[in-house]
Amino acid sequence: MFASILTVCDGNICRSPTAEFILQSALPDKRIESAGLVGLTRHDMAPKARAIAEQRGVSCPIHSAKKIEEKICREFDLIIVMEKRQKDELIRRFPFVGGKTYLIRHWLDGADVPDPWQRDDEVYQHAFKLIDEGAQSWVAKLR
Repeated sequence: MFASILTVCDGNICRSPTAEFILQSALPDKRIESAGLVGLTRHDMAPKARAIAEQRGVSCPIHSAKKIEEKICREFDLIIVMEKRQKDELIRRFPFVGGKTYLIRHWLDGADVPDPWQRDDEVYQHAFKLIDEGAQSWVAKLR
């Protein structure tokens, strides 16, 4: 049903790569990538985001951030965003994604995952927890 999944945040260096790597490890048979609305093109994953994910057992290989484009949106069956604002922006830019774009916490509480960028470790840890819970809820639905 969903052979390919795109995770999206703003810069594509904290939240969406974290979700990408969590989903990749749980769903190795699926194509999973990430992108950002503003995409800090070619930047690696934020060091704090990587360190926290790896402390929790998530392998985070070298990452190269990219900005979302129409072509990318067309390539994926499912798009998972971190905030309602991001979903609204994607639909505004690319109306055809409306039926395939969901919040990462859609199956839980529908809450946004706040951006931890340049915040303290506790914010990164909280964001990881919210992303991991959301990703695991998607894994349960997609298996």
